[in-house]
Amino acid sequence: MRKGFYYGWVIVATSFVTLTTYGVFYSQGLFFEPLMTHFQWSRAEVSLAFTIYMATYTSAALPMGWLYDHYGPRPPLMIASILVGGGIALCSQVTALWQLYLLFGVVAGVGFGAIYPVPVATVVKWFLKRRGMAVGIVTSGGGVGMFVMPHITEPLISSYSWQAAFMVIGLMFMVLIGVSALAMKDVPKGSNYVIGVVSQPEDTEAVPTGTPHGKDMTPRQALRDRAFWMFYLAFIFAVAADRMASLEVIDYGRSIGLPRAGAAGALGFMGLGSIGGRLFIGTLSDRLGRRATLTMCFALQGLALLAVPSVGGAAMLSATMCILGLAYGGFVALYGPIVGEAFGLTHLGKILGLSFTNGIWAAILGPLVLGGYLVDITGGYQWSFILGGVSCGIAAVLTFAARPTTTTLPEGG
Repeated sequence: MRKGFYYGWVIVATSFVTLTTYGVFYSQGLFFEPLMTHFQWSRAEVSLAFTIYMATYTSAALPMGWLYDHYGPRPPLMIASILVGGGIALCSQVTALWQLYLLFGVVAGVGFGAIYPVPVATVVKWFLKRRGMAVGIVTSGGGVGMFVMPHITEPLISSYSWQAAFMVIGLMFMVLIGVSALAMKDVPKGSNYVIGVVSQPEDTEAVPTGTPHGKDMTPRQALRDRAFWMFYLAFIFAVAADRMASLEVIDYGRSIGLPRAGAAGALGFMGLGSIGGRLFIGTLSDRLGRRATLTMCFALQGLALLAVPSVGGAAMLSATMCILGLAYGGFVALYGPIVGEAFGLTHLGKILGLSFTNGIWAAILGPLVLGGYLVDITGGYQWSFILGGVSCGIAAVLTFAARPTTTTLPEGG
């Protein structure tokens, strides 16, 4: 029978678009100075809004994962389009700190709970042979957003106002997520699905829902597995370090004499490196194994962070941030596949949601402690980046040592 166009690639494209909205987090450092100046808020007070956001969106991943497992990807993503877009747009009207915490931290945060786990879980189910490559393409959307969003946000703030920037970004995200949600669907159960054509068995790409490879774990079994908690802790340390760096690099650049545009450019290069990491490292892991590749990513991320305090000038800072983005982008590309292959696909939405709660602790350790409070206490950024590098080293050790009890991960990784 003639092969048709495989709908999984439509899922990849729409998921890519959805994940570009992650770039809003990486441009939030651009809002720090305007908000602090306009309202006379401290850095720790503004940082707390993004800590609340991280804690909320990672907690919301669990109910969003439940919605996905029971109703498919479209309902949680439609909810996300309303909450993310509306929450960010309404931030343009804030007059008090609690309103920023509520609208960005809670409302938009709940919506963002669907943005990574739902598309990635969907793609993991649609692909088997080229799973690493497919997820790498999808998660590179986050890297594109990281690169593009500072270049959208900075001109909006400089030429208009921080209020205009919130409004434009919110409305844009509402449209992007909503339109993408309309094209999303789960892989049909018990069938090999392509547009208009059923493929021959040997041509199949998809892993039908409910037909796991190896023994799939329930969420309760995953929580009793030591490897789940080793990955969980590793993800806390790595995510905390990345969030701290992405929020503080602009002001760090300003502190070493770079113009605001040059400092924002360094953040953009972090996004550029992240695109390469998500594309290249996801494909590389198909050959080397997920765990071994992820261990190398965390080690490289740590080295880049340790190097930041010793670099000077826009070019060196941009190059260092590009390496950091490359390593962290690889981690993002491997997150879904390594969880799916370690604990199975049947309950992947729920298990990814459980795993995503590591962001609560990463939010406290990263933006709030390593970023806001440590910078306020020391008056500089050196110790923030050094301790961020140490955190990534711990993540590398934990990942290397993690061995699921019942696993589909290959022996090498």
